[in-house]
Amino acid sequence: MRRIPRIRFAALVAGSLLLCAPLPSLGAAEPETEPESKSVPWPVTALAIEDVTDQALNVSQRLRSFTPSPRAGERFAASKATHGRLSEQVHPRLARSRAALASRANIDELRSLRAEFVALAKLLEAGEEVVADRVQDLAGGLRELEHMQARWKATQQAADPTTTPEPILRRIDLTLEAIEDTVGQERIRRDAVLTLRERFVEDQVAVDGALEAIDDEIGSRFEQLFRADREPMWNTEFLAPFLIWWRGGPIRIGATHIVDYVRDQSHTIAFQVFVVLAVSLLFSFLRSRLRARQFQFGDLAEAESTWERPYSMALILAVWTSEFFFPLHPLAPSIYSSFLVGLVLIAPVVRVARQRLESPLRDATLGLVGLFVIDRIYFLMTPIADVARWFLALSLSVALLFFFWLQRACAREPHRPQLQLVRVGARIAIFVILIALLAETAGWSQLGTVLGVGTLRAALRALAVFALLEVAKALVAYMLTSSIASRLNVIRRHRLLVRDRLYWILRAAAMVLWVSLALESYGFGGIGWVLLNAILASGVTVGALSLTLGDVVSFVLTLVVAFYLARTVEFALDEEVYPRLKLPRGVPYALSALTRYSLFVVGFLFALAAAGIELGRLAILAGGLGVGIGFGLQNVTNNFISGLILLFERPVQVGDMVELQSLVG
Repeated sequence: MRRIPRIRFAALVAGSLLLCAPLPSLGAAEPETEPESKSVPWPVTALAIEDVTDQALNVSQRLRSFTPSPRAGERFAASKATHGRLSEQVHPRLARSRAALASRANIDELRSLRAEFVALAKLLEAGEEVVADRVQDLAGGLRELEHMQARWKATQQAADPTTTPEPILRRIDLTLEAIEDTVGQERIRRDAVLTLRERFVEDQVAVDGALEAIDDEIGSRFEQLFRADREPMWNTEFLAPFLIWWRGGPIRIGATHIVDYVRDQSHTIAFQVFVVLAVSLLFSFLRSRLRARQFQFGDLAEAESTWERPYSMALILAVWTSEFFFPLHPLAPSIYSSFLVGLVLIAPVVRVARQRLESPLRDATLGLVGLFVIDRIYFLMTPIADVARWFLALSLSVALLFFFWLQRACAREPHRPQLQLVRVGARIAIFVILIALLAETAGWSQLGTVLGVGTLRAALRALAVFALLEVAKALVAYMLTSSIASRLNVIRRHRLLVRDRLYWILRAAAMVLWVSLALESYGFGGIGWVLLNAILASGVTVGALSLTLGDVVSFVLTLVVAFYLARTVEFALDEEVYPRLKLPRGVPYALSALTRYSLFVVGFLFALAAAGIELGRLAILAGGLGVGIGFGLQNVTNNFISGLILLFERPVQVGDMVELQSLVG
């Protein structure tokens, strides 16, 4: 007999097996467990008949956990209501943005509209994230149910009716029906949440598209700042646009928007009013207590002048907190946030600022109030470009006269640094406003609007930030003189030092806040951040080493923070902790030194991490330091290690007399 090669024999066997296997019919449906097994990651195995009863009890308990709680239903209803409110805000703003872009609206109006869209996009994103988390939870539960369903189906198919007891078969059928009902209900809930999420996403896409269009338009306007975009004012009519505005007027439309918004947000506004009243009463009570401390603390006259306006302090804190730091009205129409809030804030700002300013700056606050009123009227006129243009020219002329008077008034007292700083600012404002006025008159309207309106609002925001700073300083002064603070040795012995340091931090924070608001006034807020990021990202790359300016700044700032943190902790230990403990002589100094060195080391490691240097590469640095120490830093290292030994073993303590040959100390 001829021998068949092994490879051919294996092929023949495999072919015969394939021919003997049953082929699936083209028109027949696939087995029920097939799609379920594809959708679940776990292997599907049938239950043993003996385990059916126990597993059915477990499944019954587990299915009860899928029943939606009232809290889950309330959350879904709240998310749906949130989308409804936001969707009502989306479509009118989309229509306004299209109209503004089609009519080439003023750049100030575009910036206001962009701020509304940014707030709306943040709220939509937050709502979508909540719904997305719910989708993930439902999807996980549905996968578990589908796996459970596939397993019980396999159990049902594997159960032999001739050998399986009738109660067990009935239990399998009932359990499978319960699982299928729960699966159906869970899919309905999942589909509802998916639909809601899709609606959030649709609105997000629409808002993002509008934002992109507005950003492109604003960017093109900034690119055309140094191009003439309007006719020179001497070639245009003067009275015609004012007559058109007098007949229609955007003020009535804006008032309608304010009334509608106040009606819708009546609960939030009522809560704000309640908070202002409560804080005002609290500040009035604290003012009476502060007056009683004047005889004990003679330096409270500065803070007391601010505390004489408790209601103004409460209003300033409430408005700044609810409109800038933790906004309660992100979807307010621009006429509410820019007009009504400004009217509420200007009176307390002026009252607090006048208490802390001397002549002529006290009189300058009244001039800034006039500029504020002019700026708000200009804001109402922005929908009518021709009227806004003439009114802006008038506003810039008045502002030019005001800053001329201010710099001359400050020049009369050259020995006062505060007045000289204001004088420099007034000169810069005069130069910028003069350029804006000439640009607006010659037809460079975009440049005139950006420079003129930006300068006016930067000056007004400087006054508001100054009032906020004085309120914060008054609160710090009160806290440092309270009975609780007086129990601390740090405050009791060094209150003025602590106060001055805290005042310095508040001034630095106020300066940063004003710079950011000033950039926003000119419309350079986003551009400023982009430019700053670009500058910090610039650097050099040599081989595998990449060093950016941001890395260097992060490294230096982290070291500075670590240094001041170490000094603060050491100061607190010396003043508060050690006097309250009975420690042996020399131990406090050893603990302070150990704490200082530990904070320096930790700060250095954090600085390296902030600079983007992997800590694993420190082995190379340590090797280099070892070589350097071995060659040239032996004495320095010996002295440092010897000092550490003296700190821990304390053979010589603070206060001991030491005699070395002829030296005594």
